[in-house]
Amino acid sequence: MDNENNSQFPILNSPFSTLHSPLVPPGYKQTEVGVIPEEWEVSTVGPEFEIKLGKMLDAEKNVGVPKPYLGNKAVQWDRIDISDLPTVPMSRPDIERFRLRKGDLLVCEGGEVGRAAIWDAPIEECYYQRGVLLPKGTSPATSITRLRFTAYGCNAATVV
Repeated sequence: MDNENNSQFPILNSPFSTLHSPLVPPGYKQTEVGVIPEEWEVSTVGPEFEIKLGKMLDAEKNVGVPKPYLGNKAVQWDRIDISDLPTVPMSRPDIERFRLRKGDLLVCEGGEVGRAAIWDAPIEECYYQRGVLLPKGTSPATSITRLRFTAYGCNAATVV
């Protein structure tokens, strides 16, 4: 492809579009996702997060104390709507397994797939339903900044 045909693809005309470009600024490096700071690493979701599915809603099997939960409807683009939360009976093991903690990243697996938000604990106790994924950081390096960046990436990728 010659440069004249690349005008509709500005990234292909970028001085940073070729691997090991001499035009990559000091302190940065060229990667498969573009130019990034040298101290950053390129990774995928698998090594960074353990994906957990939420509580299965099954009226015949769900027993215990009614607890509020988040489903796809509550997880919005970078925010969580807690104005009308349903409840589901939860057993003691369910309460331990599906309880949300401040800083948890929630990602929808249905509806608008990838819609994501971070749980900031606006209410003391809440749980999550099966249609919502809970990526849990697999290392101490999974900071709130990394979670927010991941949420932003999920939201940006699904809007395009």
